[in-house]
Parts: sequence; C-alpha cells; structure tokens
Amino acid sequence: MRNPTQTASHRPFCVRLAAALLACAAAAARGETLARYLDVNSSGMNVEVRINGFPIYESADWHGGSGSVFLGSVLHKGKNEIAWTARAGPVVLKEGQPGWVEVEVMEAPADTPLRTGENPGKALYAKRVLPLATAELLPGAAEGREILTGSVSEENGAAVFRQIAPRRWAWGMRLTGPDLRIAGRPVTLRHALISDSLVRGEIHFLQSGTDRHVVFTDLRLPRGGGKIEFADEMAARGARFLDGGEFDTVWIFGTAAEGVDQLTLAMLSVDTARRSYEERAEFEVALDHEWAWQQAGEIGDLAGLPEERAALIAHLRRLHEAMNGTEIETWTPFFETKVAELAKATGQDAAALGGQQLEFFRDLAAIEGWRLEPFDEDRLLLQQVNSRVVRVRYVDSDGPILSVPLPKPGEPETLDRFTIPLYLAKVGGQWTVVK
Repeated sequence: MRNPTQTASHRPFCVRLAAALLACAAAAARGETLARYLDVNSSGMNVEVRINGFPIYESADWHGGSGSVFLGSVLHKGKNEIAWTARAGPVVLKEGQPGWVEVEVMEAPADTPLRTGENPGKALYAKRVLPLATAELLPGAAEGREILTGSVSEENGAAVFRQIAPRRWAWGMRLTGPDLRIAGRPVTLRHALISDSLVRGEIHFLQSGTDRHVVFTDLRLPRGGGKIEFADEMAARGARFLDGGEFDTVWIFGTAAEGVDQLTLAMLSVDTARRSYEERAEFEVALDHEWAWQQAGEIGDLAGLPEERAALIAHLRRLHEAMNGTEIETWTPFFETKVAELAKATGQDAAALGGQQLEFFRDLAAIEGWRLEPFDEDRLLLQQVNSRVVRVRYVDSDGPILSVPLPKPGEPETLDRFTIPLYLAKVGGQWTVVK
C-alpha cells in the first residue's frame, strides 16, 4: 500500500513502506525477475502514462515534475504497451519558454542492488520530446525547399523578393521533402537583413491540399532584422488554427517604404510549439509467470450490468467499513491478492511483505483522529482499465478510501488527507484488489 499523492502529512509512514518495497525490488534485481520502473521527467508539460491500460503516472500541474514508479504486476510476459500523452503548458505556448518531457521504462541492473547514475539499468523504452521547435527557412537554396514567387536571386545568402507592384511584394516557400513540416503553434518569427526600411505585412501558414490555414496580420518587420512574437489578437478574424497542425507552406505579403525597389532577406526562421504529443509503443519483458488480473474473469461494461456493478459497490462498502475502524486485522484480507502479486513481482516472501503492510496499517490507524470520509456511491467513478480490471475512484479524488483532514505530525496546523488508488478484478468469482 502507499499514499499515491505522497502527501506530506503521512510521508513518514509512506517512506517506511517505500523503503521496504525498494529493498524488495533490490532483492528482485539480483534474482531472475528484474525490477522494472517507469521514469518520467518533464518541465512545462502535463504528462499522463498508461502501461497495458493501467494509469501509472499523472503529473500534478502544468509545471511538470519527475517520478519513478515501480511497475510490479502491470507488466506481463512478452509484448507490453505504453501509451502516453504530454500537453504543453500555457507558459510554453504563450511565452515560448523551453519545455520537454522524457519517458522511460527501465529494467534494473542484475548485478547491483539498486539503480545508480553510473549503472541505471537497461532501457526497455525511452522517448524524449520538446514542444518547441525551430524551422530555419533561409537561406533558401537548401534541398527540399521551393520558392513560390518565381524568379528570386540568391546573393551572399540573401534572397531578393520579386516586386509585384510599386512598394508591394510577396514571398513564399514550400517545404517539399516528405518529412519536412512546420509543426505546432507559431510562437515567434526571426529575420535578418530585411532591407533598410520598415516593412509592414502579414504572414500565412498553410498545409498543401487541405484547408488548414492561419493568418497573422499587422506584422512590423523592423529595419535590419529582429523578432516578431505572434499574439492571439494578431490572428486574422475568421482564420482558425487547429491544435497540433502541421504546415508546409509560408507566404509573406508586405508593403515597403516609399523609394524601396527591392527587398533582401538573409535569414528567416519560425519558432513553433506543439500543444500535445501522443504515442503508443511496445516493449518486451521476460517473465515466467502470469498475474491474477490476467487470469481474472472477463467483465463487460458495468453500466449495462447492474447486478455486477452492485456486487462491486458492496465489496467497496465492506472495505470502507473495515478501514474506517481500528481493528487492523479486518483490513488485511481485502489486500491478500495484491500482497501476493507484489511478492511475486519483487521476489520477496508474501508473509514478510504482509507483515510490513500490517505495520503500515497500524501506523495509519494510530494517527490521531483517524477516520474515513463517508462512503459516497454518487461520487464513484468506475473506469475499466481493460476487459478484466476496473479502476475505482471518486470524481474528485483517488478515493473511495479517503480520510478526513488529518494533522501533519509536528505541524498540527497543517492538514492533509490519505487516499488509496484501487484496481479490482474478479478473481475466483469474487471481486478483490489486485493493485
């Protein structure tokens, strides 16, 4: 068991159990079953990760964060699926501040007790993405780019625009390579050596063969060069930018100062930010056993199975009633399957692990004022992880095992709550906690 929110008020108990589980993982790393972890690190991103349908990691806010989660019984023999999404926060999108996310599934080294920076183990899956990207569009002689405005001369890396009328000009470029795209929301545009005159105009981003088109108006390209920040209010009325859009064409239309016959441009680049990423991938795991949830009975949509749903809720009520009291021995039967699975995952004796869990429960019940919030069926959210497992929570928390506000040891003015994530399956015809 653990407090998934890592609340400060109950961290001493959680740390004690975490240390015990870490020792279990270390023992497993030295045996045939290697301990496996999900590592997530991010900045300016909100990240969610699922493995084989199980929600494993959810960042708390747009600032991102980091975490390492022992995967235990969510992995099975052979191919495993990881599915994750990352969304860029407002600061990344609006101000162009750097952001990134790194997701890794790691297998602990077999010859050391714990992972270290020098010996982190084997990566079963690894991906790092950056929401911000820069498309360098000039000098325009590079392969895979096509000038759209007809005759454009290139001198010393500067492109000379074709004049379409006195003081009016147009320039465009299409990326012709199959993998070349401007992906994301335009954040800034940088330019250099645009002729010695203030230029006003607008810029169009398009995707060939589609109606995806966004226009930014009232651009002012300073003399010599500079940077333009694209603000939402600059988007032309009626123009619609699609999240996650990709563009292969850029058009710039402008008006030059009087007396300017031609324009030069030595550098043009566009900074963009992708709002979201999503990936599904597979990785291999070697195991010689299956888990209880794999052998559990298939369940359909509980919304259409009122008797099955009622049986599950009745089981949750009994669990809630037990943990709302102080007779600790009545808590443990509800978690026997989970303890057996964790013991199998870590290579530890199930009885020893059960003893550690019992000590953890006793610490909880000993907290002054320990009791749970009343069970509220109307707030229940039953989410099917896969065809055999149901995640149980409240719509506003990881409940329904949710304590009343409890004082932080040594800081009675600070209150916090304890909650437990619950994953249940029907093993041997009976609902039970499997994770």
